[in-house]
Amino acid sequence: TGHRHFPWQSGYFNSTEMLRNLYVFGNKTCSELFAAIYGLSIAHFTLVGLALMGHFQNNPVASTNSNLAELGIGQLEVDRALSLMAIAESKASQLNKVLYERSINEKIQQISYPKSWLRQFPIISLGEDNDRLRAPFVDLIANRISAAFTMTLSPLESLGYATK
Repeated sequence: TGHRHFPWQSGYFNSTEMLRNLYVFGNKTCSELFAAIYGLSIAHFTLVGLALMGHFQNNPVASTNSNLAELGIGQLEVDRALSLMAIAESKASQLNKVLYERSINEKIQQISYPKSWLRQFPIISLGEDNDRLRAPFVDLIANRISAAFTMTLSPLESLGYATK
């Protein structure tokens, strides 16, 4: 009902967004490049993300040892997918500190649609071994998997985050 200014207004988990990105980036060239760089197909990356979304709908915490064998996805592929969409709690804390200091030092007063590391890493790994997973905003997983190719090939620094 009306024009949406920001992507989140229509929700991240919508078929139009998912299918558009899979159509654009699911071609042979992009799929082969993604697989060559990350050792994981875009299809399996998407399936791991959808499986985690389904889990997080009813459960607050997941394990990194997810059994997706019924989908033809082994633990190595799950681990590779998680490396692209999960961030350790300690790293997330560092990013928050960097962003806070940057906003203070540069007097940034962005009031709408600010950048967030949660868009690139919607899952936070917890515990000493980072073996427990939590997704603060489950719908951001859909955003991450639908934009798998564009977000994955642009490192965090290109999004404006200096990690040094």
